[in-house]
Amino acid sequence: MSPLTGAAIQAVSPQEGGLASGVSSTTRRIGAVLGAIVHTRESGGASFESGLNSAFLAAGAVTLGCAVFTGLWLIAARTPAAIPGGAPMPRSAARG
Repeated sequence: MSPLTGAAIQAVSPQEGGLASGVSSTTRRIGAVLGAIVHTRESGGASFESGLNSAFLAAGAVTLGCAVFTGLWLIAARTPAAIPGGAPMPRSAARG
C-alpha cells in the first residue's frame, strides 16, 4: 500500500476506509492516463505544454460528459414514470 493511500485511509473513519481507498486509487489511475496523454503528444513531436493542454482538454471533456450524464440520470429519477405505479408524487414528498 502506498503511503498516500495509507494516509487517506487513516484520515477517515473506519466505515469510510474503503471509500477513501477507492478515491485514492481512482485519482492515481486518472493521473496515469493524463500522463500517458502528455507522453504520447511529446513522443509525436509536440511540446510539453501542448501535451498538458491536450491532457487538460481530455480531462475537461470527460468531466463535462460525466456531469451531463449525471444530470440526465437525476432528472430521469424524478420523472413520474420512474415512480412505482406511475403516479406523480406530491412536491413535498419529491424533495425529501
